[in-house]
Amino acid sequence: MEATKQNPYIVGVGFDTTLPSLPLRFYGRVSYRFGGYTETTTKTTADTTTKKVKDGNNLLFSLTPMYTIAPNWIIGLEYMLDINHDSDASAFNDTDFTKATGAAGGDVDKQYLEYWTGKDHSKLKNNYMDMGIGLYVRHNFAGGDVRVGTTLKLPGGEAHEGAKPQLFFPIILNYNF
Repeated sequence: MEATKQNPYIVGVGFDTTLPSLPLRFYGRVSYRFGGYTETTTKTTADTTTKKVKDGNNLLFSLTPMYTIAPNWIIGLEYMLDINHDSDASAFNDTDFTKATGAAGGDVDKQYLEYWTGKDHSKLKNNYMDMGIGLYVRHNFAGGDVRVGTTLKLPGGEAHEGAKPQLFFPIILNYNF
């Protein structure tokens, strides 16, 4: 068996701007990932089989307005949109289902997978659109900052069918030496 892996290309642009005479600042970015794939060729004495699996395209958009509420204190709102499209990769991990349904090194029980997911695993594409929104407070100090907030991730699309929203409470400490 031979395999060829093409890593995806990624292009992006970002901005960071402050509005004149206002304590309001905006940070944003857009990035696009495309062109990745894995191609495998299996040769036997009878025939040669080639399979190409696309990684899919991904568009990531984020926007963060920030407002200075007092010296060294900032409040921010983060918004993110993550869109994945045209991937041939399954939304479910065969390795995890093999551990659950088959003996070590055995095949995945496709009937078990279809029963629990309600889908034909071989035809499922990994397409989705997730959205996230977060609110945080940041305190700047000499050489760094600390950020405390909350983030809500809302799953969307076929790959996340049955998934539930996730709530995070990140605490981030940055310090520059």
